Amino acid sequence: PAVQYSCGHRCHAKCARESLSRGCPGPELTFSHLGCPLCGAAGELPLQNPALAAAAERWVALWEATRRCGRAQLRAAPAEE
Repeated sequence: PAVQYSCGHRCHAKCARESLSRGCPGPELTFSHLGCPLCGAAGELPLQNPALAAAAERWVALWEATRRCGRAQLRAAPAEE
């Protein structure tokens, strides 16, 4: 079976789950593996595809925590003039 990303591309569900299980492609914390493997479009994060929900759960939680932390840092930072 295939899964469809928000960009319209399709990928084998097994390949998509394997990509999610491998995680970040390098030492930096990125979330590029949550997007389309063909065009790289992130689409609507967190990943909303039900067929990949279990495999993406920990990455989506980390993405949300990172986003909350970044917003808190922005609110705490003094405005530059």
